[in-house]
Amino acid sequence: MVDSCVITIEVKDTIAPTLKCGPWEGTSQFYADQSCELSQAQVKVVKPTLEQLEAKDNCTAIEDLKLSWVRTFKGKKSTDLSAPYRVGETTIDWIVTDESGNSDTCTQYIQVIDTLGPPVDCETVTPPLTAYVDANCIAEP
Repeated sequence: MVDSCVITIEVKDTIAPTLKCGPWEGTSQFYADQSCELSQAQVKVVKPTLEQLEAKDNCTAIEDLKLSWVRTFKGKKSTDLSAPYRVGETTIDWIVTDESGNSDTCTQYIQVIDTLGPPVDCETVTPPLTAYVDANCIAEP
């Protein structure tokens, strides 16, 4: 008579891929024109490759890793990188996921800054203009 036992062993990968973010991490600042937005080409957003991110994983081959991204502006999430970049801060999370669902992220911040003042129609302003100031030389409304 022979006794036997069956044992099931489940191996789980819980280690996330590793990335070297390079230019796909950190903050870039750009100055808006009169339209208050810039194109993808103007802010130089380029989707990285897995090779450029130097993506590596302990169990998943590089060709089986998945690259995805999420673009967020004022709480609204999108995967459209080509839409205009408006005044304010847009974040792009570049996400690499292995076959077990583990992931690592590089976050790129794109700040579009408005430095242009509002236009003034000098033909509607009639000189002389008088401003009254208080004792601290601050103009009163």
